[in-house]
Amino acid sequence: MLAIIRLIVQPDGRKIDLWYSTAEPASEFIERLSQLAEQAGIRLHVLITERNGRLTTGKLRTAIPDWRDASIWFCDPAGFSRALREGLTEHGLNKNNFHQEIFDMR
Repeated sequence: MLAIIRLIVQPDGRKIDLWYSTAEPASEFIERLSQLAEQAGIRLHVLITERNGRLTTGKLRTAIPDWRDASIWFCDPAGFSRALREGLTEHGLNKNNFHQEIFDMR
């Protein structure tokens, strides 16, 4: 979320997609995140795993036609984010365009 706030203050003009995946959605947090993303011109993708399943590189590439040129932000456990980053960079995404906020499951 702090990264979004920084982008609001210092926008660089690039298209940004922020992926947020959760098993237990907190509606107030998602609403605030959506507001900040909209203010910053960021395309927010919220995945509720029970409803949408896990994010795959195929889903991501389908959702973002210009994904090779996009700046992708993702918040999820380290191993899962790493697998997405590796899958996307293997298909042509510049590794500098994949940004992630990593957390450990308790």
